[in-house]
Amino acid sequence: MHKTEFSQALPPLRAGMLTLLLTVAMICLAVLSVLSLETAQADLRLADRAALGLTQTVEADNRGQEFLAQLDKTLDVGGSPADLGAVADENGGWNIQLDCGEAGSLSIGFVLEEDGWRVTLWQLQRPWQPDQQLDLWTGP
Repeated sequence: MHKTEFSQALPPLRAGMLTLLLTVAMICLAVLSVLSLETAQADLRLADRAALGLTQTVEADNRGQEFLAQLDKTLDVGGSPADLGAVADENGGWNIQLDCGEAGSLSIGFVLEEDGWRVTLWQLQRPWQPDQQLDLWTGP
């Protein structure tokens, strides 16, 4: 048998090292893509939770603004904040606590002045619930 000149010009192909390198690179890319997907899903869950909290806060603020609008109407007709459920405090101001559903409760404090009222307290209080999904070590 004759060897042609073409076959003699090519060195023998050693694909072992190249195959191993490409396999390691593909495994690394697969691991990084899975980690990237998990991070994106965790970011989405966190964003959804933040959006829900913001929505509840805005709804509570709207409830407080509606109360202040009712207070204006009540004062215009000569009524008292007690007509709306507000309680007088020892400093001459008024306090009311509005139930805002899942958002918690909004505490509003205000004082009456010659030209209307002035807000002295605006505080949204939410019930705290610990995360029960955490698997914490309780010790030996």
